[in-house]
Amino acid sequence: MTEVGYAADDVGCGVVDFALEPFPGVTSLAALWRELERRSDCSFFLSWKWIGTWLELTKIQPVVFVGRHAGQVVCLGLLASLSRTRHGVLRSHGLYLNETGDPEQDIIAIEHNGFVVDARFGPTVIGDALEYLLQLDDRHPLLGNWDELRLGGVPAYYEKIADQRGLRRHTINRRGTAVVDLDAIRAGGGDYLASLSANTRYQIRRSMRLYEARAPLNLAWAQSAQEAHTFLDGLKQLHQPYWEARKGKGAFSYPFLVDFHARLVDQCTVNQDYELARVRCGDQDIGYIYNLIRGRWVGFYLGGFRFEEDNKMKPGMVCFAMCLEHHLGRKTSAFDFLAGDQRYKTNLATPQPGLVWFDLQKSRMKLRLEDLARDARSIMRRTASIESGSGKAGK
Repeated sequence: MTEVGYAADDVGCGVVDFALEPFPGVTSLAALWRELERRSDCSFFLSWKWIGTWLELTKIQPVVFVGRHAGQVVCLGLLASLSRTRHGVLRSHGLYLNETGDPEQDIIAIEHNGFVVDARFGPTVIGDALEYLLQLDDRHPLLGNWDELRLGGVPAYYEKIADQRGLRRHTINRRGTAVVDLDAIRAGGGDYLASLSANTRYQIRRSMRLYEARAPLNLAWAQSAQEAHTFLDGLKQLHQPYWEARKGKGAFSYPFLVDFHARLVDQCTVNQDYELARVRCGDQDIGYIYNLIRGRWVGFYLGGFRFEEDNKMKPGMVCFAMCLEHHLGRKTSAFDFLAGDQRYKTNLATPQPGLVWFDLQKSRMKLRLEDLARDARSIMRRTASIESGSGKAGK
């Protein structure tokens, strides 16, 4: 997602009152969330369609973080708590923003995460929110004695905001994203393939010719929830063998992910909130693409492709090219490949600042000792690398 809302005047600077409130129930929270969502530029992952499905399926009752300006809600987030042990000895009580902290449930991989913020307000409100949480008394009746706040899959500017405030953090992961600016392609003549490098363009066109030598290529879109489930099953049939061979597990190996998206498909509107595309060569499926939709933004969530021994056949690139040509004919402004540093994403789209996963940490002795241990390990690895290089140079 773009940072559209943060280009506006920061009207709420210094006048937002933050509070932590007990979970009011799904129905009451839905009304509050949807009302703010209409005034925000939040991602699909922070829409009630995603959050509501997540709450209903997990059955958790997170603490509600609220920011109000002149009595109106302008900031929302959900905080779940879970203790975890690292290195076999370090026990940390963590808070998780819009996640459970349980890997089996967080497998749905929220991205473009963060606080839902009124579009009139800027990054100052996010910084104030983070500072407010870190300054809370350890004896707070709703959160108790916690050590770290996990901000997972948030835009890179969250990390900058934390650093500008001098907040203690430990970064877990950074992942690039890549986006196709469809408005820019339309302005440049409307030819998606022409926007790619000569090599990528050649590979896609060659692969299309090879497929079409067998039979015509056809792109179809699910038109109902029932058909969407059929397409998801077809996606699974192509996705699972490939990833099980590479990683031992595919996305559909996780029951919570399967249940979550089955419910999401039923509760959302096809071709308005999500879409499922199928590409066939004759009567053979060569790929499926599952996208999420938020206004003029489309995000690629999951795919399944029929790979062949002949590496001239590029089913994924062909499917994406056909999908993107379709979206050029619609009002879509951006096609987001979401987090991942896979080469095909940067071949097909423009790299973006990406997403980060990091912990904001209270000043705890155990966490400072952990930092010292990390630093010592890093120095030892660098020293070993230098010594190994020197040894090779002397031979």
